Amino acid sequence: MSDITCCQSCALPFDDGHRHLIAQEKDGRDSPYCVYCYDGESFLHPDITIGDIVEIGVEHRGRKIGQAAAREELSRFVPTLARWRQGTPAAP
Repeated sequence: MSDITCCQSCALPFDDGHRHLIAQEKDGRDSPYCVYCYDGESFLHPDITIGDIVEIGVEHRGRKIGQAAAREELSRFVPTLARWRQGTPAAP
């Protein structure tokens, strides 16, 4: 999983401070998703939208760079993540 640097649903960074938030697949492998998005079998919020994810991220990222900048950044970045590129696929 070394090439996955963030949750592929919400963009939570998988840096040293957040490694414990990487969800585990049922077989024990690291998931490409965080524990807030995925439980090892399915997405926790299957009906959430890209817009919802962006707004949740703005709440957190906005504290560092301001809400407008966070919204712009996340609006561009979140749609590039695996969950959204594939049109909300079934969990891995």
